[in-house]
Amino acid sequence: MRGSLQSSCSIRRAFTLLEATLSIVIVSVMLCAAMSLISAYGRTRTSRQDLGRAMLLAQQLMSEIVQCSYSDPTTGSTTFGPESSETRANYDDVDDYNGLSESPPVSRSGTAIPGFTGWSRSVQISYVDPATPTTVVSTDRGVKRIVVTVKSPSGKVQTLTALRSTSGVYEHVPSAQTTYTAWVGVTLQTGTSTSSSISSSVDTVNLVP
Repeated sequence: MRGSLQSSCSIRRAFTLLEATLSIVIVSVMLCAAMSLISAYGRTRTSRQDLGRAMLLAQQLMSEIVQCSYSDPTTGSTTFGPESSETRANYDDVDDYNGLSESPPVSRSGTAIPGFTGWSRSVQISYVDPATPTTVVSTDRGVKRIVVTVKSPSGKVQTLTALRSTSGVYEHVPSAQTTYTAWVGVTLQTGTSTSSSISSSVDTVNLVP
């Protein structure tokens, strides 16, 4: 009888150890899955923030570019890139921006845009066929394609493309000095860290009188 009881107790202890081992394995698997989900959420959140900030930078520069004349209003030069005497502060036609590259991004006055250390952006201008704007051509057919490329510190790249034509609204000469809004943006931030901010913007369509 005693031997029978001892045997029963031994079996019970072995079963409890097995249960504990299985529980540890199950909890470990669940913890790994939970950590993977948290990590994926963090990466997605950071990626979406970078995408929004990149688009903000691209739209800000694009709005600056498209407001310039299609061709040089002073010399009529068709050479892409700024003339020797020009700086970004006085660029006066779209193709002056061709080849522009900056890191970190700066405003037209040359002041670094706060919160974008490690970011970069560049511009490429080309003539395109009006019938098929994806086709680059070597001669001016009345349409220029503007491509702004923004790169985040993590290496993510965002591009924004626009077309500028000789018949665009910005080619209308105003009858008097006029101020108008071409771009509106908003940035929401919690605390003092720029990494915890989201941004959105939109180009407004204004017919120049």
